Amino acid sequence: MSLFRSIWVFCLIGTVVAVLVTAIPILGILFAIMGVPYLSIILTNAGFVAMAVDAMTSRQQLLLLPPLLWFGGYTLVASISHAEVAALRHAAAVQNAHEPVRWNHATQPLLITKVDTSSENLASDITPEDFVKTYGLDEAYQGAFADAPATRVWLDHQPCPKRGAGMAGSAQYHGINRGGYTRKSPMEWADGVCLWFQGKAIPPPGALVVALASAHEFSGLVSGIEQDVTISGPDQPAYTVRAVQVAPLPWVPMLMMGCQYRGGLDINMDTDCHAEFVFTSWRDQVGTTPIELVTKALKLNALTIEQRLPGAIWR
Repeated sequence: MSLFRSIWVFCLIGTVVAVLVTAIPILGILFAIMGVPYLSIILTNAGFVAMAVDAMTSRQQLLLLPPLLWFGGYTLVASISHAEVAALRHAAAVQNAHEPVRWNHATQPLLITKVDTSSENLASDITPEDFVKTYGLDEAYQGAFADAPATRVWLDHQPCPKRGAGMAGSAQYHGINRGGYTRKSPMEWADGVCLWFQGKAIPPPGALVVALASAHEFSGLVSGIEQDVTISGPDQPAYTVRAVQVAPLPWVPMLMMGCQYRGGLDINMDTDCHAEFVFTSWRDQVGTTPIELVTKALKLNALTIEQRLPGAIWR
């Protein structure tokens, strides 16, 4: 047996073994944590490369067919995936190419509503706390819909009743802090300022409404989500931005195979074996999240905590 034939045969056997060991009760969980399922990506591609080299060196042309189907077929599918992602991003860019919303945040309150709260784990990264702490608003509201009781979040330039977080009457408060990640950057609290939360508040009339629609999760050749956010005010037409956070298949085949043991410590439970292609990440994309698009439309710039509270004394 030639060297390259030995390699692709070894890779084939190794892939099967890597999948089987993850199906072992209890131990399979440890193997999965150790990254054994990722071995299938390396072994599969290495095996097809070795098979192609073996076909060319041994002049067995039939052996060249599986690698050509694997890499050639995947490249075709990946090209379609990239084209679909480009089309989605272009359509969103065209839809979002509007003039900024006319809004005076000093006199017109901001109200965030969510059409569907079941998709919060997918997107909907807009909260009134973000607008108050990061984008310079003095207050913002969040409710189920307009003209309904909402949660009011506001920044009070008075000290909190106590340092940290707590309750005062029907409202909650939380101090403004920074740091706390390392010993060189200990946690510090801002004196003379407090962030407050109060439920069942009624937004003032004439609020600018930011309505988050349900997030749609893509499947098939595209990974990611899209979500429409409609901005409307009493003196202007509604304006909808589309947050598209998507990613295509990578150009290199990344087929992950393994088994997920669902029994915990009960060895009588079944295992769920799967094989799926890994996508590139869409969660680290910049400028495509709902809050980034909304704040751009509202002409709001993100501020550091020091810029937000320039005169604060930190202790």
